Amino acid sequence: MTPRDAIQAAREALNLSWDALAALLGTSSEELQRAAETGHEEVSLPVVTALAEVLGIELSEFDEGSLERRPTTAMLRSFVDEGAGAFEEMTAQGLHRDLGRFTRLVRRKARLRALLARPTPTSRLEGRSVPIGAEERVPFRAEALAQNVRERLSLGDAPIESMLTLMRADVGVDVQFSTTLWARVDGASVFAGATRAVLVNVAAGRGRSWWRTRTTLAHELCHLLFDTGVFRDNRATLIFSPAAEPRAPRGELPPRFAARYDTFRRVEQRANAFAAYFLAPREGIRHLFHGREPAQAPESVFALASRFGLSPLTAANHLTNLYLWSPDQRGDLLAWLDDCASEWQPPREHPDVVMDVPTVDPTLRELVAEAVARGLVSPHTRSRWLDEPADGARTPQEGGRPLGFWRTRSPDEAASSVITHLAAGKVGAALHVLWDAFHDRYDAGDLEACRRLLAALPPTSVDSNVIVSVVALLRASPSLASELRVYERAARAALGSPRAEALLGAEPTDAT
Repeated sequence: MTPRDAIQAAREALNLSWDALAALLGTSSEELQRAAETGHEEVSLPVVTALAEVLGIELSEFDEGSLERRPTTAMLRSFVDEGAGAFEEMTAQGLHRDLGRFTRLVRRKARLRALLARPTPTSRLEGRSVPIGAEERVPFRAEALAQNVRERLSLGDAPIESMLTLMRADVGVDVQFSTTLWARVDGASVFAGATRAVLVNVAAGRGRSWWRTRTTLAHELCHLLFDTGVFRDNRATLIFSPAAEPRAPRGELPPRFAARYDTFRRVEQRANAFAAYFLAPREGIRHLFHGREPAQAPESVFALASRFGLSPLTAANHLTNLYLWSPDQRGDLLAWLDDCASEWQPPREHPDVVMDVPTVDPTLRELVAEAVARGLVSPHTRSRWLDEPADGARTPQEGGRPLGFWRTRSPDEAASSVITHLAAGKVGAALHVLWDAFHDRYDAGDLEACRRLLAALPPTSVDSNVIVSVVALLRASPSLASELRVYERAARAALGSPRAEALLGAEPTDAT
């Protein structure tokens, strides 16, 4: 796919005018159209690179088509469709860029784990889409869902010591933090296949407010487990969560946040209620107040907040829902809380406090370093993904972009390019071509093209770096299990023992 094709595909997927797409990318409409019309690399590469960042994809993925199925597309379209200044506000605040970077980071780590045959973080929970009926009373449905999740995690009715530990160790969620996210957004979640990740806003010192982090994590957990098909029939979805409006009626959201406002509002209502019931279950609250209805007073709110690690606002709303207090009673309670806010003194030290956020995700750094060491990823890819200066001069073959972006290679072309690069000593470029060509065809479901690529690159014609890369790719490709067995046998024969064992691991016991 050419840069011109990529820009046009994005315009169609997002249904944007030239002016709107230029605003999304932070450029002028004239510059954008010139990039699309000329196709010259020096003009188009910065534009398409910015477009890939916003969409949360790699440059090579423009070749795969179907931008409509990308996690960020539905989110961006919701702002485009809403009108009323929502799109302009989003671009002015840079929300689309932060969420695009988050999505791409999560997908990069998933791709590296597959390439390295690393296991995906496991979970005791399976997600399922749970629609919300038009006449359903959202808070009480949320309580049943929260109680079910607590039971599956064997939490009982006790307070959760650390939501960060629970999410990472028990639920298998990749938790990230942002110090630049728009203040009106508390967090976001993305799910794509087996990958589930949450982004928490810790800008402007929010990370010290550990009770806010706990509530955001519980809120996003609801999205990950129960909202996978709410907005569209997508295997990959990105949902962001607006910050609470303290004085708004319970569950209300600014209508400018997204299209299909009623659905979005109800999804957020449920996630808000789920978070409260998950962190502070009904039976736990009943024991706290010895089976009696608590007084409508700040002391009751502070007791609940301190016991279960909630903010006073969340605790006040939770008590209002549990004991069916009226809107006027809630308003009085919030006014009292304002008058004695200083009386609530939460501990400064807590497992969910977030102080330091590294510039580069340490897990990504670890994965990409191992991939480079094993010859599966080029050093230039590492430099680009970690935002580090590249080693040596950047050539068109080994530069800052995946080669597959500029044109789709046939299996024979890709194999020929791999062998040519190897002969020239350009191992990184050879692996880049192999990686892109294989993933392009496999993700498109063209297994026959993958087989032709393998046939053109037998172990006897390539070096050990390519052999190891092919085996890693096949091990991460369940549909090519029989091809893996054949290729691995040939690879072990070509490498000889013990070198084969050192590079490929012990021979599988079921090998024949």
